[in-house]
Amino acid sequence: MVLSRFYKKHDNKIIAAGLMIILGVLAAVRYDYYFDLNDDVVMKDILAGVYTGEPESRNIQMLYPMSLLISLIYRVFPQAPVYGIFLCGCQFVCFYLIVQRSLCFRRSTVSKLLMAGLEGLVMTVLFLQHFIFIQYTVTSALLAGTAAFLFVTSKTEPSVRKFIKRNLCSIILVIVAFGIRSEMLLLALPFICAAGIYRWSMEGHGKAALFSTENIVKYLGVIGSILAGIVLLYVVNDAAYSGGNWRNFIDYFDSRTKLYDFQEIPPYERNEKLYERLGITKAEQDMLLERYNFGMDDTLDAGILNAMAEYQSDVRQQTVSLRENFVEKLWEYRYRTFHKEPEGSTNPDDYPWNVMVVLSYISVFIAGIWNEVCRTKNCSTKKCLTKDRLTWEGEAVRGNRTCAGVWRIVWKLLLMGFVRTVLWMYILINGRYPERITHSLYLIELCILWSMLHMEGQGIEARICGKIKATAVFSAVIALTAAASLLPGIGKVDAEYAARREANKTDIAMKEYCRSHEDNFYFIDVYSSVSDPVTEIPYSEKMFQNVNNHIANYDIMGGWLNKSPLYDKKLKAFGLSSMQEALAYDENVYMMAELEMGTDFLTDYYADQGVETKVRLVDTINGIIGVYEIQGYITEEIVE
Repeated sequence: MVLSRFYKKHDNKIIAAGLMIILGVLAAVRYDYYFDLNDDVVMKDILAGVYTGEPESRNIQMLYPMSLLISLIYRVFPQAPVYGIFLCGCQFVCFYLIVQRSLCFRRSTVSKLLMAGLEGLVMTVLFLQHFIFIQYTVTSALLAGTAAFLFVTSKTEPSVRKFIKRNLCSIILVIVAFGIRSEMLLLALPFICAAGIYRWSMEGHGKAALFSTENIVKYLGVIGSILAGIVLLYVVNDAAYSGGNWRNFIDYFDSRTKLYDFQEIPPYERNEKLYERLGITKAEQDMLLERYNFGMDDTLDAGILNAMAEYQSDVRQQTVSLRENFVEKLWEYRYRTFHKEPEGSTNPDDYPWNVMVVLSYISVFIAGIWNEVCRTKNCSTKKCLTKDRLTWEGEAVRGNRTCAGVWRIVWKLLLMGFVRTVLWMYILINGRYPERITHSLYLIELCILWSMLHMEGQGIEARICGKIKATAVFSAVIALTAAASLLPGIGKVDAEYAARREANKTDIAMKEYCRSHEDNFYFIDVYSSVSDPVTEIPYSEKMFQNVNNHIANYDIMGGWLNKSPLYDKKLKAFGLSSMQEALAYDENVYMMAELEMGTDFLTDYYADQGVETKVRLVDTINGIIGVYEIQGYITEEIVE
């Protein structure tokens, strides 16, 4: 009896938690949890103390309050996989909250179990890849989407204080999402605002009710709380990076982002005048820019990167007009929304995300109309209109109400469609749309659409068979669509998991080699540290296995962390003055690079600096990576 009462009281929580445990265990048994990219590993290394020897509160990519919190936990548990637990925890908590809230729209245990099973199926089809290969940008998007889902499906409250309290979880999730990846949250804000407008539109009927003082204060209170949290995080973050060294680095970091993420490196050929003006030789352009090994030149600054970004932007505008670019991206947007690439295609493919989105728009549209028809019918039968009017004008009134009801759902879907179009055109025109961003936009949009489907389905009392409500049709269609994509989706993840496991052998071997030669220090060519040279499968690292948070005696030769105060601290920890001098003149300092690259790029670079070098291959790793000893001689010394 006690267990029965406990279950009835907490059935939604128990079912949701059970589903998350099942998904988590299955993912761990069949696969394992990985950081998705090298960038995620670097962020973890900064927070855990692997990079400088102690947990750092500034990991650059996250806002300071969030990275400070994680670094403090690392100080308490120095060898624990804190960052991995944090990202995994955020994702499973978000899905738990979504499932728990969804179950509130079902009454019987059977229907709740079916709903949980459906959502588990959809999560597996769409999100399995991101369950296994975890990326902080996607985690931020999931937090934002969950916040919107909870807000749309929350119960209304007449009191401002109670309304804000009821939606406190949504407010916190948005703020946490901003702290993890501010750019992603800002990109998602229009979607969140559209979700808020939808929820506000359900507060009673008529303009007077919608714009009553209570409703205005309630919704502005939620918006104000979110904005206050965002502003607070931003101000604290800005203060944390306001020091001279950090401020200079942030300017450089922003310039690097603008050049590498939104433009491209101008090739040396045909752009000789640009590089002559900047004082960069061909060998320097190859070493520093093409190969991304920024650390070899301490004089490379934000001014040089900005000049190249502006130059490349002007070239692009002269090559392709804004109108041509807009039309081209508009066609690409339409193509990606409705198209599935054939098997073996190398083009970006949004299937099955795009199918789920289109299906969700159709479902919400039908549910909204069906709901309004039910409301109109009930309104008439409950004599909310006058008796006289119904006798001779009832059909006309009912028809007008139905038309108004159609518009009631249409304008909301048009708003959602307009927002998604603007956001997609923004990322396409800017040329910045990796999978972690496109999937994030789909994820947020689906969270909102499914919350709308729950809300619109509430008013549909029609039944298709016995006690089975008509709203089961939408669930059945989504389930069938998801089921059709289940096996291909699992097969895709299986293939990527196997490929990563094979590719990571080289990355693991490199790091183990470095740590086994603890008296040495190793600089790794940037692109040799990113992915397998044959398959181009990115290197990654398991979150919860072989955790070693002791300081690492290696670093890459460039990347977004280079030239930061943390990079300077890293060099000082090993008694190094600069990368260029350490490689050429310090004992026990070596370079790692892919064997196929050779070393001409290195000797040519040093020659332009007036340094003759002798390079000796001292070891190989996995038949792919070479370990090189470099001995430098100033040209003038050789002449004497």
